Amino acid sequence: MPTGPIRQLTTIICLAMLLASAVLDAAQSMPLVVHVIDYAHVDSWDLGQAEHYVAQMFGRVGVRTIWREERASSADPDNTKDVTVVILSRIMSERMVAANHLAKGVLGTAIHPSRRAWLYFDAIERAAVDRDLAVGMLLGQVIAHEIGHAVGNLAHTDHGTMQAVLNRGLETFQGFTKVEGQLIRATLSRPVERGTASVLATNNLPRSVP
Repeated sequence: MPTGPIRQLTTIICLAMLLASAVLDAAQSMPLVVHVIDYAHVDSWDLGQAEHYVAQMFGRVGVRTIWREERASSADPDNTKDVTVVILSRIMSERMVAANHLAKGVLGTAIHPSRRAWLYFDAIERAAVDRDLAVGMLLGQVIAHEIGHAVGNLAHTDHGTMQAVLNRGLETFQGFTKVEGQLIRATLSRPVERGTASVLATNNLPRSVP
């Protein structure tokens, strides 16, 4: 067992190796800029918790999220490294739900490959209270779920982040699967023809989460 200066040197070397590993992981991860437009005036604590949760979920599959809170959309809909998340106010939510004939209690919708998602914050708050969940955690789950649709074109599953129906238990918050992570990374590495995403965003209905 190393003692004295040798132990100190060993500790320094281990810390240096851990730091180098972290830097390497960050360098190898794929960036995804998340533009967040908040019309619901979400509490800063809840929004921060959501940001942390989203970073964790995507970090586990090799995607580094870059969170940017915006007053208006600045994301390029044809930029493969960007996704826009719009958190709607109650009135905006009611109008969009009615206009798109969405199910009652829908938490979010998204369109691929426009990389744009809409969140219905009033419904998210109610769902959090009903299931005794932290609002910020549930908000982060819905954001991660909708980005999964918007970026990776992921389908609904029976468990994990892409679970179709929100449950009270922790199985909802198990993250993306290895295959889902590969699909997200593949989309981010694939060039998109200019204009394609914009056209699809206007011609397709968003996908919903009950």
